[in-house]
Amino acid sequence: MTDEHQHPTRMAYCSYCGGPRWSYILGQSSQRAEEDDSEVWFQEDRFIMQCRGCLTQSFLLKESNSELFDTEHFDGEEHEHLIKRETSFPAVAKRRKPEWFCAFAFELQMDDLENALLELYSAYEADLRILTGIAMRMCFDIAAQTLGVDADVRFVEKIAALEKDGHITPADRERIDTLVNAGNASTHRGFKPNSDDLRNLMNVLEAFIYDSIIAPHRKKKMDAEMKKMAPHVAKKPGDGVRK
Repeated sequence: MTDEHQHPTRMAYCSYCGGPRWSYILGQSSQRAEEDDSEVWFQEDRFIMQCRGCLTQSFLLKESNSELFDTEHFDGEEHEHLIKRETSFPAVAKRRKPEWFCAFAFELQMDDLENALLELYSAYEADLRILTGIAMRMCFDIAAQTLGVDADVRFVEKIAALEKDGHITPADRERIDTLVNAGNASTHRGFKPNSDDLRNLMNVLEAFIYDSIIAPHRKKKMDAEMKKMAPHVAKKPGDGVRK
């Protein structure tokens, strides 16, 4: 375990936590270069970081140079200040995985769906839009099979079966139908969704998985816990009688 008294701290992006976190600086180095006979210079500051919460390690690069600056105007004067570029490895996520994602590994043990979702998020982060469209359809297909839908029937029949069995509502069906059609278009015609389309389609897929798989699983767990609690809190003779 990292000794917090031996390492300075600063805010840095944590890929596991999915946001900026206070982190230890485990190591750092700086390199500066200057052009001969000029005022042009370049500098890199490198940091090995470790999140204080989950202890995940990352690399942070800060870059600056004499030609990279911004200009602001206030009080009737022009003011310049240097711009420092920061790059994190792993990179800052474009879309954070849902809080329920870990349930696949620790509770549900749905390896096929978990692996498919991991590939989907990888394609999304790499801005591979056609592959993301295809992967979303694949994840829906695997999720539907997890819910007992026949893998060999057409997508329109899979969606109808999900609605018949109560896993989705008519409104859900319309949204999922669009998601599947987008995946079909990417698969067969090379359809490349724009960033807004992808974000909306991802919202539909995540909502479907949560409503049909995650929420029922959590309710089942909650019911089991309530049944264990019930005998200890059952009403007894005399409860509620004012003395």
